[in-house]
Amino acid sequence: MSRVLTLGPLQLMLAANALLLLPYCALLVSLWLKSSKDAAASGLAFAGAVVFAWSARESLKARSPAHPMLGFAIFLVAVLLYVSAVAVDFRIVMGASAAAMITSQVYLSFGGAGVRTLSAPLFLFLLATPVPGFVLSEISRLLLDFSTEIMPPLLEPFVGSIQVEGYKLLFGEGFGRGIEIVEDCSGLGGILLFVPLAVILLQAHGRVSLVAGSIIVLLSPVFGYVGSLFRIFVTGLFTNTDSSILRSAVMHDILGIASLLLTGIFMLLACKVVGRKQ
Repeated sequence: MSRVLTLGPLQLMLAANALLLLPYCALLVSLWLKSSKDAAASGLAFAGAVVFAWSARESLKARSPAHPMLGFAIFLVAVLLYVSAVAVDFRIVMGASAAAMITSQVYLSFGGAGVRTLSAPLFLFLLATPVPGFVLSEISRLLLDFSTEIMPPLLEPFVGSIQVEGYKLLFGEGFGRGIEIVEDCSGLGGILLFVPLAVILLQAHGRVSLVAGSIIVLLSPVFGYVGSLFRIFVTGLFTNTDSSILRSAVMHDILGIASLLLTGIFMLLACKVVGRKQ
């Protein structure tokens, strides 16, 4: 005797979500395979979302939402926005509407409690959204301008007078030595990377209030940029020495890795200090 498989509204929404998200997932994979500024941050955010959602699966309990019609309305509006964004390749709207689709599905399946349980994974999924190229270029330019302006007063006590030519800082006797602040040193990579990293550290640590956690997440771009300034500052000091090792490109790359590690450690300590005070 054959059995007829029937799907309810929630099962149909889940199937629709899975099919609709295929173009967005393909977009993310193509982004991660490129060397764009937001590739690492997007990949880290998506991986964090998957890991934390999977680890919280046993805490979820099916329950009816307080306002089911609101959940269905949000889902339908999100689907319309998503389909429109896919049609015109509007990536930031694609990512935001995809996050709204998943959030509405969670709300309808597990109620408000489910959304609260999965708040960190849902936020990380939103952070995986690709940032428009023109936004990245404008932020990078502003950071380059500020770094070029703030670095001479910091370096002059150690290297003497500095002459600024565009993004080049020339110092030493006769201005024969110097550094150039390029786009990769602007701090944009750190700013994008440390936002999802802050969310991941807070979620992994636990015992941090919403207010304190929000402050750390909001300050995480500052942490990333300060780490970049540290790299530029030490590079300037090393360039002014007679050591070929300290002035080499390899040392510059080592300083980049060190600045990322130090910033990550500082953020981890901040999470622990805030967690102890709860």
